Amino acid sequence: MADRIIMALKEGDVGALENLMCPDAKEKLKGVVGETDADSVDLVGEIRQVNEDEAKFDMTLTMSGAPFSAYARLAKLDGEWCWGGMTIVPAQESDVKAERPSTPEISGMPTEADALEAGRKLAKQLVDKINNGVAAGTRALFCDGDNRLVETIMKWQPKIVMGETTADSGMKASTDLIGSRSDEPNAKGFVSVTFDLPEDSWDLSKGTWCVDGFHFY
Repeated sequence: MADRIIMALKEGDVGALENLMCPDAKEKLKGVVGETDADSVDLVGEIRQVNEDEAKFDMTLTMSGAPFSAYARLAKLDGEWCWGGMTIVPAQESDVKAERPSTPEISGMPTEADALEAGRKLAKQLVDKINNGVAAGTRALFCDGDNRLVETIMKWQPKIVMGETTADSGMKASTDLIGSRSDEPNAKGFVSVTFDLPEDSWDLSKGTWCVDGFHFY
């Protein structure tokens, strides 16, 4: 089913896409499809089975030369899979920029304990601001300082509860999220936090902790 959706999006085949839609999702998906004119569409990772009747998968799209991320949901009705929903958001900077070279061993680098503490603290600040609808405060926590995703997040009217925080290294941590949004009563995701340094620099005095990834679908 995911392959058929991706192929129809690539070909701009609206009729084929409508045939794949779940009956209760057609109205909303028609609006999404009407705004989607993709130059390229690619599956990201694997299809995730949520339960016997639901699965999710992620895509990257390019529209008018700009990168976007898409999060799609599949549902099983009467034993058959159908397309149950999709959200498209501008790709975050962390999704499209080249990865920084491997971190060198530098005295004073943040430890995993530092990352856990900073990650938990910043994730809580972000969740509190999102739950209270504070767009400007939410935007200020992102590494790019003017994240286009924030406007979309606020439209979702999410209610988020934090889960476990883990450190990927001394430079990065992520926190699991659960809750709801206006179009998904059982949403899940994560927020990732990184110790951000100026491009091509390892001057630790210029580094700051900021949010570099947010997914909630």
